[in-house]
Amino acid sequence: MAPACLVETAANTAASFEKLCDHTVSAGQSSAISTGQYPSGLNRVTMSSWRFASCSSRAKERGYQIRKVKNGGFLPFHTVAALGPNRTFTVRSAHPRSGLSRGGAAFRPTARSGARTKRSLTPDAICAMLAAMLDFDKTKPVSLNGTVLATFERGEGNALVFVHGSASDLRTWTDQLDFFPDRYRTIAYSRRYHAPNAPIASDAGDPIQTHVDDLVGLIRVMGAEQAHVVGHSWGGLVSLLAAKQAPELFRSLVLIEPPVISMHVNVPPKLVQLIGLLFSAPRLALAIVKFGASAAGPSEKAFRRGDDKLAVERFGRGVLGDRYFGALSGERYSQVWENRGPDRALALHQGFPDLIGTSFTDVRVPVLLIGRGESPRLFGLLIEDLEERLPDASIKVIGNASHLVHENASEALNAAIQEFLGNVG
Repeated sequence: MAPACLVETAANTAASFEKLCDHTVSAGQSSAISTGQYPSGLNRVTMSSWRFASCSSRAKERGYQIRKVKNGGFLPFHTVAALGPNRTFTVRSAHPRSGLSRGGAAFRPTARSGARTKRSLTPDAICAMLAAMLDFDKTKPVSLNGTVLATFERGEGNALVFVHGSASDLRTWTDQLDFFPDRYRTIAYSRRYHAPNAPIASDAGDPIQTHVDDLVGLIRVMGAEQAHVVGHSWGGLVSLLAAKQAPELFRSLVLIEPPVISMHVNVPPKLVQLIGLLFSAPRLALAIVKFGASAAGPSEKAFRRGDDKLAVERFGRGVLGDRYFGALSGERYSQVWENRGPDRALALHQGFPDLIGTSFTDVRVPVLLIGRGESPRLFGLLIEDLEERLPDASIKVIGNASHLVHENASEALNAAIQEFLGNVG
């Protein structure tokens, strides 16, 4: 029999795969997915028996696009882009030893062109591909504070809320939304002005307090009090400020490299502040200057010139590094591009809060601060200082990942979060 997740997920897609094509699955044996049958002991699936012309015509009727992928002149596999870029996976292989090229929300290649990995195309891999294709069709709208936010919820138990950072939306948490629902009532949402929510006006500012109020309101409206909250980057800063504003709503915090620069200097910094910081914390001062010169400053200038593409690239390379930025999949870059509006607003309207002299001793919940070995040095220095400002905080460093650690090293991050939450109880 087919793995249950394969049949169930196919039945839940907008145009189910078993109705899309009269194809068979071959691996020394053949069986029709449409009947729910699966070869016993199958360990590798090829799609060489797909009837491409028929499948293409049926796919187009349902909003799919199916394209052949050339691979050494042999075409056993096809790229399937289900309902546009939100549900995309790519299979490129012409040999049993070839692997699976991962694209889309759940599977990201190591290069934008679709570099291969060593993962076999097994039934379980197909299940994972289909089940993890998180898209906006599966979200529910929640009205609060005069706006409507897209939310995704799965699982039961204590609430675990995920708050994304800049150039992202709730799709960035795909790997976490697949892992934690067995243990927690797992909730993710797209913050105000992030896809698929209403976009920000081109000339509007985007103060962080609006997002803080939204998170507090969301927890209350969804009945998720005493929530464990995981915030990435700007979402981490939002989560920290929300826990300070409404501590009764929070049970713990996991903050992934929150940009708490404005605890030390204004953004952009004043010269006198940088001079003072050079004496009190010289490494941090130099890291702030370097980050401003390589990422924040050039990005702001490009936004002011109306060159959004250059602005996104300069900031992305400054935060992720050239290697990881260049390795973004086409779909992940599209997510960045779709959500650049709030980044533009932040750059042009100085949306950082003034936190100089602000005490965080009243944030008494357990806090796990996540850093990565391959991040700009600034992020590591900031969380080291933040650990000292919080009553109950610890740091976990995860290597071999970019600032998008929840995507690049999701297994390690998920394990760290699970261990932390287990200790919190």
